[in-house]
Amino acid sequence: RASEMCPDVLAPVLVAARALPPSHEAACGERRRLAAATGVLKQRLQEVVRASPAAAAYVRARAAAFEPRATSAGHPGLLAALVVAQPYRPMSWRTGSRSVNYRRFFDIGDLVAVRQEVPGVFELTHGFLLELLDQPGVAGFRVDHIDGLRDPRGYLDRLRAEVGDSYIVVEKILAEGERIPESWPVDGTTGYELAADIDRLLVDEPGWALLQRAYESFSGEVVPLFQSLARASKCETLSALFPQEVRALARDLPVVPPQEQRIEGRRSAAADAAAIVDVTAALRVYRTYFGDPSCDAYSERWLQDVADTLRVDGAHALPDARPTTATEDVLRTIAKAPVAERALQWTMSWQQLTGAAAAKGVEDTALYRYPVLFSRNEVGAEPDAPPLDALAFHARMHRRHHEAPSSLNATSTHDSKRDEDARGRLHVLSERAAEWAAVLRRWHELNAPCLHRIGGRPVPSRREENLLYQSLVALWPLRAQDEAAATERICRYAVKALREAKLQTSWTDPAEEHEVAVESFVRSVLAPDGHGFLGDLRAFTRSIAASGAVNALAMTLLRVVVPGIPDTYQGTELWTLPRLVDPDNRVAVDFSLRRRLLDELDRREADDRTALLADLTTGWVDGRLKLYVLSRALRFRRDHESLFSSGGYVALDTRGSSAGTVFACARRRGDAWVVCLIPRLSDGLRPPGEL
Repeated sequence: RASEMCPDVLAPVLVAARALPPSHEAACGERRRLAAATGVLKQRLQEVVRASPAAAAYVRARAAAFEPRATSAGHPGLLAALVVAQPYRPMSWRTGSRSVNYRRFFDIGDLVAVRQEVPGVFELTHGFLLELLDQPGVAGFRVDHIDGLRDPRGYLDRLRAEVGDSYIVVEKILAEGERIPESWPVDGTTGYELAADIDRLLVDEPGWALLQRAYESFSGEVVPLFQSLARASKCETLSALFPQEVRALARDLPVVPPQEQRIEGRRSAAADAAAIVDVTAALRVYRTYFGDPSCDAYSERWLQDVADTLRVDGAHALPDARPTTATEDVLRTIAKAPVAERALQWTMSWQQLTGAAAAKGVEDTALYRYPVLFSRNEVGAEPDAPPLDALAFHARMHRRHHEAPSSLNATSTHDSKRDEDARGRLHVLSERAAEWAAVLRRWHELNAPCLHRIGGRPVPSRREENLLYQSLVALWPLRAQDEAAATERICRYAVKALREAKLQTSWTDPAEEHEVAVESFVRSVLAPDGHGFLGDLRAFTRSIAASGAVNALAMTLLRVVVPGIPDTYQGTELWTLPRLVDPDNRVAVDFSLRRRLLDELDRREADDRTALLADLTTGWVDGRLKLYVLSRALRFRRDHESLFSSGGYVALDTRGSSAGTVFACARRRGDAWVVCLIPRLSDGLRPPGEL
């Protein structure tokens, strides 16, 4: 109809719009020009519509034609046609993981992974970052999730070529006995392995074993080996979050030569997919690095470990006459990666899945399930690895000095399940294991009237109660004004922890009745006018908080002194509010308060240092003591830079009846020395609640 004819005033805009290439077909270098041209056209369209009533009416009519209500039966309409024309297909988030045909950042559908191995992609995504190197205060790069790249070594070589001698560290989660590849042109890691080692140093080994027995007695469960728990969690994760990636690998699994044919009738997508899941779940490291010849020995070692775990001989040549299983086919394909191109390409795709499976299966599932001492359930740690004595810790620091002296020294990060202050408190439970066993039962009996029942089962379960009680001890504030906020924090944390554990509820299928019951339980037991639990919680937390603070100071000083570059996560300069996992540890930080406190510490130290130290230790609850220790240690390191950057690490022995309660080490360069001593496992040496 004439009323739908395009007004002449719109013709120039339409002609210019039709001349633009589709955005997804534009070359990398044309994206900015295309975006600018599109912006100009939008502005021109707006001006025409404002100036011409006919143009405005036409645009409104055309927009209305795209509305779903304009669609008639049998005619999908313009909106459907527009969707079909896109380079993507809208899908429900519930079914997306089963159909997605592109790589994501882990399982996040709207974070599409980019192919850094393509030169144009590297240039497009790194241009601004490389420009930042010219800005004051920018020293280099922290590369997140390096194991998600198809070719980590190739990426790092390219980055190093661009940035020269600038500092580069990689977020590499190291398993027990694993080392960062020597061929990587990096300065080190982001420090998860050091945090795990320090945690193990500050946990009492007999007490840790007693905590396991106490939990088994309380819950009636047998605590599994963490590796078996992690393996099962990875299997669940691969099936729930990455089924399409697994199916794609199964579809593309190279066909073996005729003399190595599979068992007749066995070859099926389901069997191959199940084998891929088994092999991936059994890999104890985040990934292998086939494709980098310098890492072949490293990769073959961990592949053999998988074969040993699965008790198959798939990583070795087999007699031609014997048919092979699906698991053996997968292992042999990976083993052939160094010498067969098809096997290499398949393996490199598989390697991009293994890191995501570990991150989601271990970090975001298994670490929420292992129930003994939650301060040990950290990224990069194995919660059931035995604690370290001083001799073993010294050996690890000597190795760190020789292999990775420029790695970051982190004791808290954005990924921490509990920050260093929360973990420092929970470490004390290993020194009071018998008391904690009694506290756990007492709190269960005290709070029994607050339990709910769903389907005949008590909610929360004893496993969940154990998690809640340890979490409350870890975060409960020592100042009354912070308690109301702490109740809200623990409620939010409880829902997240239960969903991550994926035992009774999950992010994809939340069991709202169960979650509401757990939150109701938490609010009931923490009610100020309740039945005595809150007072008991306050008293117990206060009794261990001082020893927890000493542990936090020990972590602070060690990360400054041992080989590496000290890294302080924002907010941990004070211990007034110990933090749990994100978003709890990503709240805004009051830096103006910290600046004011630092100025005050400097002024008072100049006036009367003895009086200041007496005040800091008497009023330790406010956290200024930690800020003082951290700032003075960092200043000392800055003033003696060469002692730490090029000095050696020296293990010092401790002797006497309480030798086990002191850890001592030194840094030395020529005649220059600095000695570091920290309390360790010293809770029994001080009255409860006193520093």
